[in-house]
Amino acid sequence: MFYRYKKGRGFTYQDEKGKTVGDKKLRKWFESLVIPPAWTEVQISENKSADLLATGRDAKERKQYIYHPNYRARREARKFNRIVAFADQLEHMRRVTGQHLRHEENTRNRVMATLVRLLETAFFRPGSEASQMKTIAMALLLFAVNT
Repeated sequence: MFYRYKKGRGFTYQDEKGKTVGDKKLRKWFESLVIPPAWTEVQISENKSADLLATGRDAKERKQYIYHPNYRARREARKFNRIVAFADQLEHMRRVTGQHLRHEENTRNRVMATLVRLLETAFFRPGSEASQMKTIAMALLLFAVNT
């Protein structure tokens, strides 16, 4: 593991023993990672082909990550495949949701169908700052139904 520290107007890189990295190729690789200068507590992997290449803290103290491009490509491919599988089931899910909503009694299936319909029609999206409270509320409703 390597560490980046602020030094003057730039940065210095040290190994785990606190020895400054002088190897120009290694320093060039560190710079090629394009780690934002505002990051603090920066740690850089020794393995150039690791999935996780570097971590650090942004100005708001949130942990940030730099992943290997191959890892990101694999992860995005998996995500795409999951979306395609979900899309294949979407028509069936809508049909079943409609069937559950037609029931008079407030069964667990009807409540879940209501939440699914609400998620779909209101365009709730996890991660959106504007819908963060709505997303929390939806998550709490789903939790309450499932307990």
